[in-house]
Formats: sequence, C-alpha cells, structure tokens
Amino acid sequence: MKKAVANSINDQGRIVGGSGGRAVTWDAQGIRDLGTISTVESATSRTAMINSAGHVVGRSQTDILSATGSRVTHAFLWNGSSMQDLGTLGASTNFSDAFAVNDSSVVVGEAAVESGTYHAWMWRNGGIGNSNAIFGASEKIGAGKCREPSGSRLSRGAWPK
Repeated sequence: MKKAVANSINDQGRIVGGSGGRAVTWDAQGIRDLGTISTVESATSRTAMINSAGHVVGRSQTDILSATGSRVTHAFLWNGSSMQDLGTLGASTNFSDAFAVNDSSVVVGEAAVESGTYHAWMWRNGGIGNSNAIFGASEKIGAGKCREPSGSRLSRGAWPK
C-alpha cells in the first residue's frame, strides 16, 4: 500500500497532497496524478497548496541533472491541466520550492542561491523575483489575498541572551 498525505483543501473541497512520490489531487471524481516537470517516469513531485481557482503549487524533479547526478528540483504551478516550471533564482542554482498560492495566482516559496543559503521569492505574471530584501533568511512565507507576501524571518541576535 502506498502512503498518501493531504496538504491543503480549497473552498470547492478539492484536496492536494501526495501518493507514491507524486503530487495528486482528490475530489468527487477521484484521485488525479499531476505528474512532474520531468519526462522521466520515476521522477517525483509533491504539492503544498491549492487556491480557490484550483491552481496547485509544490515542487517537482526536473530533467536537469546536478553536478552529483541527482535530478534538480524546481517549484511548479499546476493550472488545472499542465505543470509549469517556475525556475530558480539563478542559472547555477539547483533548488526551488513553492509554499503558497493566492487567488490571484501569486506564488511564493524559497530557492537556493549561489552562496548556499535559501532566499524567499515571489512569482507573478510569469516572472520570479528574489524577496530576500523583504524577508532575509526566511523560515516560512505565504501569499495573502492582497497580492503581497507575508512571512517570518530568522535573524542572528534576535533572541535575548
């Protein structure tokens, strides 16, 4: 038996999650495998959230191989019929993940940058932008109804000794 996980539910009762290493949706019609960005059948994907329009975000392995030979993982936006690769914050980085999507399909997440740290990003209108100036080393971020990102930030020296 494959393990199944539910991550989010929208106003229409559609649930997103994962089963057998793949991003899936559940609704009255049953379970649907959303696939992956990769063309390789064994590639994996996972969901994070679904909005009221049925758009889903998460991450998926791609056909790009890292220096170690493993599949690079990119954030995706699934629009109800296909999975769109949202890319990364730089040509030499290997990882991005999408955490949230609002009803305007503004997507937020995190991505590795060349220094090896992770930066918050926001994707809208077909482009990804680094939100690290707002959030710094972000722990979690989200996208509210006002089309602006929200989140928390971890900073050195923020806690009293």
